[in-house]
Amino acid sequence: MVDGEAAASLTEVVENRWRAAGCTVETSEGVADDRWPASVPVQCRGMTVGIARTEIATASDAGVNEVARLFEASINVADRFIYIENQFTSAADIARLLAQRMLDVPQLRVLIVTPKMHSSWFESQAMQSGRGGFIAPFVAAGVMDRIRFLYPSTQDGGEAAAVMVHSKVMIVDDRILRVGSANLNNRSMGADTECDLAFEATSEAHRKCIERIRRQLIGHFCGVDEEEIASNEADLLGYLDRLGEGGGAKSLQPIDPAATAGSMATMVQPVADPREPLHLDRAATRMWTPRTILAVTGLAAALAGLALIWQYTPLRDFTDVGFVSSVISQPARSQFAPLFAIAAFVVGGLVVFPVLVLIAATSAALGPWLGFFSAGVGVLLSALTLFSIGRVLGQARLQRLLGRRAARVQGRIIGKGVVAVAMIRMVPIAPFSIVNVVAGASKLSLRDFLLGTALGMAPGIAVMAALGAQIADLARNASWANALLLALAILAWIALCLGVQFLVTWMAGRRT
Repeated sequence: MVDGEAAASLTEVVENRWRAAGCTVETSEGVADDRWPASVPVQCRGMTVGIARTEIATASDAGVNEVARLFEASINVADRFIYIENQFTSAADIARLLAQRMLDVPQLRVLIVTPKMHSSWFESQAMQSGRGGFIAPFVAAGVMDRIRFLYPSTQDGGEAAAVMVHSKVMIVDDRILRVGSANLNNRSMGADTECDLAFEATSEAHRKCIERIRRQLIGHFCGVDEEEIASNEADLLGYLDRLGEGGGAKSLQPIDPAATAGSMATMVQPVADPREPLHLDRAATRMWTPRTILAVTGLAAALAGLALIWQYTPLRDFTDVGFVSSVISQPARSQFAPLFAIAAFVVGGLVVFPVLVLIAATSAALGPWLGFFSAGVGVLLSALTLFSIGRVLGQARLQRLLGRRAARVQGRIIGKGVVAVAMIRMVPIAPFSIVNVVAGASKLSLRDFLLGTALGMAPGIAVMAALGAQIADLARNASWANALLLALAILAWIALCLGVQFLVTWMAGRRT
């Protein structure tokens, strides 16, 4: 709570936003008497207060980015200790600036209190992955020994529960206290409307006030008083580490930097956590340039030409499913049909042939059980072959061959293990063959790679194997009914994959 000029300035902010919402504002009048509630103790008097806002740029207004500028200015003057409580940590620019400041000022320590996990699947996809990107600059700078990412935990009867953090607080060197609505995410820097209050200590009494607030906040999470925090200031981070290991009723526990969201985050996060509002009309204008229109037209023409070739040239004999089925079902050769299918996966992987087509064809030709087994073995053997090629090529040589695409795929895989590989297989971010080669060139273990591939590909192979007869029938007798069945099969595959991703994220949240 504030009064005086600070309260009057906040009144202006509120009235301006009320008008922007299309509402009428009555004329406000000042009052002469003291309006401070008797039930609220006064912690400090005469402290300088500033207001930092984020307001969205419009056609008529340039927008306001005071929130981002205050974060930058506060970090750039930090010399001893930064304390942060925040619901979200995904603003990579702020993280890089803070990591650089820690390199420039070797004695600077940082404590960040944030939730262990986020409450909903959407928040996890949007922010959990962003937190991994927020932590990365500190790892790269080699300053993780001087910074802690902790979440509050409470125990009762031997059972621990993570405490949700919704606050947005920052204290710098006990000289600047910031309280408001802005998160440490991209949205708060330009896409949302925010308002923070910044208190600056201009006397020793003011500094002592901010110091007490910081100690009370930390002590609150740890179940100790501010005097206990004060007596351990010389090694506060070490004290919190020991307190967390002691198994007390309340403590601050370390956040696992590897606990990130699934591959769906690559699609959700840019929409849920943008640095500026999503101007879809402008995005469409940028997307449909003459170059992209020409590229799309050329691709459509190429696909149409390929379809005509397979339909009206002698090659059409090789696409007849009845012909292929008769060859596979011949008594003399039917026992080798699974081996032919497995070999097709290996060869197809080497020429970057779409793996989904091979799965569908195998299921249609061999039936549900044998088709599932053959496709599963073929997928794993093809993946192993290409993984081995990637390992021989090495990371540097592969990135020279594939460029940025390899780097993007590696960023989704490295250090994230079985679950990351499985989710990439469920909703692919790159062709099957490219993922295999890039995984081989990375530091990913062969065990994690094969297990993730098996878990991620199994749902799709199972759906295609179960509907193999419908796929074969569509190939022999094209009709709207058969096409609808095939479309339903694809939708079932997508729903199953997304459902498994949702279940994995939900179970991770339950474990917290």
